[in-house]
Amino acid sequence: MELNEPALAPRANARPSSAAKIIRFLKPALHPDNKYPVGGLLAVALIWSLAAIQWPLRDFVVPWDSKNQFYAFFRFVAEAIHEGSTPFWNPYHYAGHPSIADPQSLIFSPAFVLWALIDPRPSLYAFDLMVFAHLLVGGLAIVFLGRRWGWTTSGGVLAAAVFMLGGPVAGRLNHVGIITAYGLFPLAYLWMEIALDRRSFRAAAGFGFAAAMIILGRSQVPLLLCFVLAGLLVHKIVARPARLIYLRERLPVLCAAGFIALALVAVPMLLTMQFADFSNRPEIDPELALRSSLYPLNFATFLAPNIFGSLEKLATGNWGPGYFTRPDIDSTDRAFNYLFAGSLPALLLIWHGMIGGRVLARGKRAFTAIALVSVLYAFGRYTPLFPFLFKHVPGIDLFRRPVGATFIFMIGLACLSGQLASDYAREGLPRMRPIALALGVASVAGLMAWALAFSSLSAKGMAAAWELFKTLPIYAALIPLLLLPASGRARSAAIALAVTLTAGELVWRNTAMPLNGEPRAYYAMLESPTGDAARIVDAIETDMRRHGDEGRRPRVEVVGLGGPWQN
Repeated sequence: MELNEPALAPRANARPSSAAKIIRFLKPALHPDNKYPVGGLLAVALIWSLAAIQWPLRDFVVPWDSKNQFYAFFRFVAEAIHEGSTPFWNPYHYAGHPSIADPQSLIFSPAFVLWALIDPRPSLYAFDLMVFAHLLVGGLAIVFLGRRWGWTTSGGVLAAAVFMLGGPVAGRLNHVGIITAYGLFPLAYLWMEIALDRRSFRAAAGFGFAAAMIILGRSQVPLLLCFVLAGLLVHKIVARPARLIYLRERLPVLCAAGFIALALVAVPMLLTMQFADFSNRPEIDPELALRSSLYPLNFATFLAPNIFGSLEKLATGNWGPGYFTRPDIDSTDRAFNYLFAGSLPALLLIWHGMIGGRVLARGKRAFTAIALVSVLYAFGRYTPLFPFLFKHVPGIDLFRRPVGATFIFMIGLACLSGQLASDYAREGLPRMRPIALALGVASVAGLMAWALAFSSLSAKGMAAAWELFKTLPIYAALIPLLLLPASGRARSAAIALAVTLTAGELVWRNTAMPLNGEPRAYYAMLESPTGDAARIVDAIETDMRRHGDEGRRPRVEVVGLGGPWQN
C-alpha cells in the first residue's frame, strides 16, 4: 500500500489526520530527487547533538585557551556592550589592549557578537555551544556538497561526522579561532560552487562573507584554508573544456565575492598588521617553526587512537612522539598529534582508496592532492616541502606550527571518505591488485611495529600493544560487514550500519575526553566567582578602589595560580 493511497477513501468533507499532514510534508523532502537532503541533515544534526551534549552531561567544559583566553575576551565583549561602551579597547589587559586589532578578541565573529547582544553574562556552556555551532554549520554544508556531487546519504553523513569530530578537531577544540574558521570552510566552498555554477550574485555574497570570516581568523590554519579555497577555485575553472569562456562569464560573480570579502576584512587586517609591529610573533625563526612538525609515527593514532595513551589522563598517558619524549627537537604534544577520525574512514582510505586505487579516480584527485600536500606540510622538517614554502611563500613564515595542516588533512579525509563510501554502495568492492595489497598490509604492519618499538622506549610497550589489540575487534567487524553484501541494496544497508557505528565511535572516543574536557569547576570562577575566589576578587577590588581614591593606580599581578586567575 502506498502512503498516498489509503485503504478506505475519506469522506469528501473529512480533514486529513495529523499523520497524513506530516507524511504529505515530509514525502517531497525525502524523495531521492529532492535537492534538500533532509535525511542526511537530520542525521548530522543528531550526531552533532549527541557529541555536544557530552560536556554538560559530564559537567565538563572545553579547557585551557578556550576558557582562559577566548572566554575571558567573550565576557569582556558582552559586558562592554551592555554597559553602553564598546569592546574595541580593553583597559583591563596590562596597561590597555587594542581588542579591535586582536584576532582572538571575537569582535569580528558574528555568532559571538549576536549572542553578546542578548546576554550580558554568557555562561561557560553558552560559549562552548557557540564554538560547536560552527562545526555543525560545516557538517550540514558538507551534506549539501555531497548531494551536489552525487554522494549517497551515508557518504554525506560519514564525511560530516569526520569533519566535525575528527582527530585534530577533537584534540585542538580549545583553539577557538581555528575551530570557527575551520567550521566555515565547507560553507564557503558550497557558496563558491553555487555562485560559479549558477552565476548567482546572492551566492557570491555568501561566498564573500564566509571567506571573509575565515580570513579574519588571522592565524595559520585560516591562511591554509584560504590557499585551499583558491586552489579549488582554480581547479574548478581549469577542469572546464572552454575554461577561458567559463572564466569570462563568471568574472563578475567572482569580482562581487572578492569585493565583499575585501570590504569586510580590510580594516581589521590593517589594524592587526599595525598591532603586529609590537609583537614578536611575526618574526618566527625557522628552527622554532620546525619544532612543531608532525612526526610521521603519530599516524599510528589514525588507526589505533590510544596507542600512545592520547586518551588517558596526563599523569598516565602521553608516551608518543612529542615534547615529553623528544624535548630536544619536538614542541608538539598529544593534542596536536592526535589523528583518529574513526575506524571506517581509516579502513576505506587504506583499503578502497589506496590499495584499491580509488583515490586516483576522477572526481577524487583534487581532495587526494589536498590530503597528500597537507600531510607533507604537516611533517615539517621531515620533508622538503614546508622549509621551501616557509622561505618562499608569503605568509607562511608568520606562523610556527606546520602541524596545523592536519586540519586541512581532515577536510581531504572527510571528502574522500564520503566519496569512497558512496562508491562502495553503488559499485561494490574495488579490484584488489596483489602487489598493492601486499604493500598496504606491510605498511600498516610496519607502522604498528614502529609504534610498539617507540612505546617500549618509555616502558609502555605492553600498554601500547594492549591498546592496539583493543582496536582489532572493530576492524574485524567492519571488514566482513563490507565484504559480505552482494546486491546494491545490501551494500547500502551495510555502509549505513558502518557509518552509524563510526558516528558512535567518534562520539565515544573524541568528545569530553582528556584532550578536550576538564571539570567545569576548574573554570567556574571566570563565569561567577564564589567562595574563596569571590573573597579574593573582592579584596583586590576594594584595595584598588581605596588606592584609586588616593590618586594611585596600583599594579596587580597574579602569579602561580593558573590560567583562570591570570585571565
